[in-house]
Amino acid sequence: MKTNQKLVDLVRAQGGDLRSPYSDSEIALAEGRLGFSLPESMRQFYKLTNGASIHENMWEFFSLDDLAMHHIYRHNAVATIQCRGGRTLRSQSLMIFADVMINAPSYWLCVDPDEPEFQQVYCDGDTPWWRAANSYDEFVAKLMINTDDIFMGLDETIKEAE
Repeated sequence: MKTNQKLVDLVRAQGGDLRSPYSDSEIALAEGRLGFSLPESMRQFYKLTNGASIHENMWEFFSLDDLAMHHIYRHNAVATIQCRGGRTLRSQSLMIFADVMINAPSYWLCVDPDEPEFQQVYCDGDTPWWRAANSYDEFVAKLMINTDDIFMGLDETIKEAE
C-alpha cells in the first residue's frame, strides 16, 4: 500500500488527475465484470483512486470501468502475442491497465492463473512484447524510481525484467 500511496502522491504533486476511490463492494463488482480478482496491491490502488492520469491523459492508469471495457474487447479478439525469448501469451489472458500515449507502450497484466506468467506485467511498445515487471508491485516501484517525474520511471519499465 505504501507504494500505491507514493504513486498517488506523485500524481497529485505533478498536477495529475485522481478519480474518486472505489469501495470494496465497487471493486468486487468490477472484478465480477472482469471475471477475475485483481492482485491485492492493485485493489489497494483502486481504494485510493479509481485511476489516475498526468498531462491530459498522456500517462494513465485506467479506471476500473475502462479496465472492464478494454478487457471485454481483448477477450473477444483472440490472438497469440509473441514475446521476447520465444514466449507467447494468449490475448485473453492479458488485461491492459496503464498506457502512455504518443507511440509509447501500454502495460498489460497477465490475469490467467493457468499461465506461467500469471501476475507479470508485459509491455507492448514494440514487437515482440517484453516483460516489464514480475508483478504489479514491481512495476509501480519502477515508476517510483524518480520521485520528481513519473516519465523518468517509465524508462525503467522499458527494460525487460530480470
